[in-house]
Amino acid sequence: MEFLFFLGGFFVLIPVGYVAGRASERRHLASLAERERALRGISVAAGRGTSETAFRTLGLVQGSVVIGQDYFLAVATGFAKLLGGRLRPYEGLYVRARREAVLRLKADAAARGADAVLNIRFVTMDIASLASGSGITGVEIVAYGTAVQSPAP
Repeated sequence: MEFLFFLGGFFVLIPVGYVAGRASERRHLASLAERERALRGISVAAGRGTSETAFRTLGLVQGSVVIGQDYFLAVATGFAKLLGGRLRPYEGLYVRARREAVLRLKADAAARGADAVLNIRFVTMDIASLASGSGITGVEIVAYGTAVQSPAP
């Protein structure tokens, strides 16, 4: 009887976790889209700029984020690992983390009065479970670059 109670709880919590995780992810994606519209005036580029343009350098700016995966994502990723191929559950995690890091970088640049960030770079670190030492339970992404102001026209 105790086993049936445990099994029933498992099959109830999985759909609840899936629905709650998807709702949280949708809210985060909506927040990202809204903030991206607000900060669209600040451009980011991997290059250093052209030699003809003299930028006023405002300093190093950075944005970092740590995003953890939910339990359902871990279960779905476990099935994907068994079958092989692309790990789609992780792709969404990395895309959201990268977008959030860039938004935080842009916010830092806007606070300094910049209108662009040049020479942007990313540092990524997978955060594994401390208990098991394997598997990804989250990701940390740091975006950094040089905040600049374009010359006045």
